[in-house]
Amino acid sequence: MSGPFVLSVVLALAAALAFAAATVGQQRAAAMSSDDAARDARFVSQLLHNRRWLAATAGNFVGYATQATALGIGSVVVVEPILVTSLLFALPLSARLAGQRLPSTAMVSALVLSVSLSAFVILAHAAHGISRPSLAGWLLVAVIGTPVVAGCLVVAHPLSGAVRAGLIAIAVGLLGGVLAVLTKSVVDTGAHGIVGLVTGGELYALIVVGLLGTYLQQLSFQAGALYASLPIMTVLEPVIAAGLGVTVLHEQLAAGGVRITVLSTAVLAMAVTSVVLARGQARAIAA
Repeated sequence: MSGPFVLSVVLALAAALAFAAATVGQQRAAAMSSDDAARDARFVSQLLHNRRWLAATAGNFVGYATQATALGIGSVVVVEPILVTSLLFALPLSARLAGQRLPSTAMVSALVLSVSLSAFVILAHAAHGISRPSLAGWLLVAVIGTPVVAGCLVVAHPLSGAVRAGLIAIAVGLLGGVLAVLTKSVVDTGAHGIVGLVTGGELYALIVVGLLGTYLQQLSFQAGALYASLPIMTVLEPVIAAGLGVTVLHEQLAAGGVRITVLSTAVLAMAVTSVVLARGQARAIAA
């Protein structure tokens, strides 16, 4: 394995740790708001006056900065799946805060996720594509993604509970995948000079998508149905990011024959165990 590849993996793991601590704090803080408050400006005000949420958000910024560095060095296809390891850190933390012991199912799932991820990292040497999508690529993302996100929010608005949380979580997962590609693009643009960074549209798109994604994530947490929202966010974001890495950044996994079979099995195992662990974390936080 090359030095940059190993460094991107290490940074992705560090980002996952920061995201884990931030997610647990944000979930507990957002759940304190009422359904009525979540539908108007009071929700944002309550969050901004909650010290736990502010501290967790600071942790999120640390995680995002580390993720951005990892994406600047490595490929989206490899970095993003590694972020699901945040569950390995978040689950014991949330269980401890809830005064619970980790069930055997969670421990077995954590082991399977660790082994699957290790196999993925060892075998998935992604060929670097381009660092910035073309204008046509971004237009394709906007044309497909915008109606899906808007549709989820329109349908979710009058609802409550698990259905509302799940629909908003779909929007969050989609925005998170797009944010990963925007982040890689902005990091590459910034490396070539500040002028190109501030005159290009990707920096401003990143700010809008990031803020919207954060707000919607808190709405989904507030709905209380973490069983419905957390697994969706956890699995959908890296799937969307990896898909965009292949389609608009032209990244390709260097795999063939037996290797592609092992990689496919590892990805499937990671998706299944991520859902199991996310549901376990949701139970611990809800307790």
